[in-house]
Amino acid sequence: MHTEKNVFDNIFNTVMDFKGKTKDGLAARKDMTIWCDRPEHSVDLEYQGREVPKAVYQVTEAQKAAILQWLVSLKFPDGYCSNLSRCVDMNKLTTTASMKTHDAHVIMQRLLPIALKEMLPEHVWSCLTEISLLFQSICSSVLDAASLQRLQESVPILMCNLEKIMPPSFFDAMEHLIIHLPYEALTAGPVFYRWMYRFERFLGELKKKVTNKAHVQASICQAYLQQEISTFSSFYFERDVITRRKRPARNDDIGEDLYENVVSIFNYPGRGKGAATQRYILGRELQIAHTYILMNCPEILPFYHEFRASLSAFPENEIDAMVDSDFVNWYKYQINSREIVDPLLVALSWGPCASAKVWRSYVINGYTYHTSAYGQGRPTTNSGLCVPTIGYDNSESNFFGVLHEILELEMPCGLQKLTCVLFRCKWVDPTRGVRKNSKFNMIDVNHSRVYEKNEPFLLAQQAAQIYYAEYPSTRRTQNPWVCACTVRPNKIISQTQHKDVDLDAFQQQFFQPPPIVETINYNIQLSNPIGGRVEVMPETHLPDLTIPSEREIVEMYEAQQNAQYQEEGEWIDGSDTE
Repeated sequence: MHTEKNVFDNIFNTVMDFKGKTKDGLAARKDMTIWCDRPEHSVDLEYQGREVPKAVYQVTEAQKAAILQWLVSLKFPDGYCSNLSRCVDMNKLTTTASMKTHDAHVIMQRLLPIALKEMLPEHVWSCLTEISLLFQSICSSVLDAASLQRLQESVPILMCNLEKIMPPSFFDAMEHLIIHLPYEALTAGPVFYRWMYRFERFLGELKKKVTNKAHVQASICQAYLQQEISTFSSFYFERDVITRRKRPARNDDIGEDLYENVVSIFNYPGRGKGAATQRYILGRELQIAHTYILMNCPEILPFYHEFRASLSAFPENEIDAMVDSDFVNWYKYQINSREIVDPLLVALSWGPCASAKVWRSYVINGYTYHTSAYGQGRPTTNSGLCVPTIGYDNSESNFFGVLHEILELEMPCGLQKLTCVLFRCKWVDPTRGVRKNSKFNMIDVNHSRVYEKNEPFLLAQQAAQIYYAEYPSTRRTQNPWVCACTVRPNKIISQTQHKDVDLDAFQQQFFQPPPIVETINYNIQLSNPIGGRVEVMPETHLPDLTIPSEREIVEMYEAQQNAQYQEEGEWIDGSDTE
């Protein structure tokens, strides 16, 4: 946590050339003149001025203003990070003390590669992006030991590449600690069990309890005792009494028993925010919604395969068109002709009611979604969507889009009411409008290249939230490509709550394999002012690391305890000896 913050400060302040914060200066350039063979960065050793030539790792004043203005204009999903516009001083073109450690965490891992994409040369940007991905990889909630081992072998090469770019004064103890981070993650496990965010938040809560600065400890103790007493008393209140303990979280869906009423894809836990309005879905729009519901019900899958098999003589594109236009009527005819009495299958044949509820905001799976119109003028953006799909030819692709409308449809099923929430989206063409940088795991989206097929609907529980970040640039023409960034939900959903419901979980940010770090082709010759050649230290290889399992750890602990009991003259079972 603190290593990441300090490394970010060194990189960002040096690249942005903030006065009084940068690691670059006249003394650093004189060191480069003495130690490094970099004529473009060298200065006269007798020079006593203040201005030094711009380095390859620094941005110009116009680029600096563009990056800071970009930080001010960025919008993030609800609860993603703080308002970065309060961390920037556009008058002085610098950052303020309002930038906290978590802000540096977000910028370092998510925004730094986007901000410097069009501002720095390729070899400088790629090196800084690899450092960003290094922190992103070791901060994942799920780690892969083999990938961490490869990352540990690549970190020295990464630091050598950084040494070929930055001045010698840039490197301090913080940059040296990067070497040990993969080994630490490999030995100690995921970082969120060890970093200091939760402890510093708790210390912040204790500071808020101080009302008498003359007696700080007593003030904290008194406020803490009052909180404990009120919390204990709240357990004896009636259920309808709302207390701090019972108050639903901001991104809570419904309650604890989330999946008791789930029937197929219906009655999925979620709640709308604000007041809902009513509107009617008629004609072609209702047929498209009905077809989409049928296509996503696992109970309808045998009928769907049967319908496609009956059309095997037609080309694939014609089959898709016939599914969109004729599958609903064919399925209804099959239910009536076969005299099927299953209530769910019969209700699906009749389809949803034409009257639908329309929400401006909806909470589901720990995400808070807003329509694009409702998000206009708000400081946050919650309308970005992504859904992974598998085509008929087993090809995988991601659909990226923007949420335009939230519809809650009702489907009568005997005495039971089935509800289904659909998102109406504007999709980007997955072939022409999406490009991926496989090396750095970056996905760009072009919203001007719209998906041509009329398939606007998406089940709310299938969506994963993303946000789109533009690339800052000093060009007059705006770049139509924006970077799509994933978002973790604000509520952790336990897999045990899903029971028999087979749904994709997007709440975990799994380990992304780091890119293969290669030595950059940047011709830097090191010179020794004392004389002679610069010797390279031989490579050292760490021994293979094996992480003991939980059972092995318990066995080692029991063996240690038994040995301690024997030394103290006690039996292994804990009984005293006579």
